[in-house]
Amino acid sequence: MALETVAREAPDPFLRRGLQLTIDGTDPEIIERILRIEIDSMGERHKHGKHFFGTLAKFGPGFGLMATLIAQVAMFLHLDGDAAVIGHALAIALTGTLYGCLLQNLVAGPISENSVFEATKNLRQGIMLQGVLSIQAGNNPRVVEMQLMSFLSSKQQAAIPKAA
Repeated sequence: MALETVAREAPDPFLRRGLQLTIDGTDPEIIERILRIEIDSMGERHKHGKHFFGTLAKFGPGFGLMATLIAQVAMFLHLDGDAAVIGHALAIALTGTLYGCLLQNLVAGPISENSVFEATKNLRQGIMLQGVLSIQAGNNPRVVEMQLMSFLSSKQQAAIPKAA
C-alpha cells in the first residue's frame, strides 16, 4: 500500500509504470520485458533524431553556400550600379555562409553528436528497472539501496544525502 502513494507521486512516467506493474502483482519477467521494450524504443527514437540532425549538420554548409552563391549572382548583376546595392548583396552572401556554419557547428552538429543525454537517460532507466525488480522481489530496503548505489561512482554516492 505504501508503494501506491510513491507510484502516484513519482515524477518519472517510466518509474510510475514500473511501480504500478509491481503493485498490480505482475510477473517480474513481464515487468522487465515491458520496461526493456520502453528503454529500447527510446533508444530507437533517439537514433532517428540523431540521424535527422546529423543530416542537417552535413548539408548545413551546403545550404549556406547556396545562399551565398545566389546573393553573389545578385551582386554581380549590379556591378555597374549603386555601391549600396552591391554592399547589400555582399552582406546577404556572407550572412548565408554564416548561417550555414552556425547551423552545422552550433546547432545540428552538437545535437547529433550528443550521446551523453541518451547514455544518462539509459543509465537512469536501467537503475529504475533494477530498483523496481528488486522491490518486486521483496528485497530488504537496505539491499535495494545498496544494489542501486552500485550503479554510481563513489563520488556520486558521496554526493547523495543519507536518510536519517
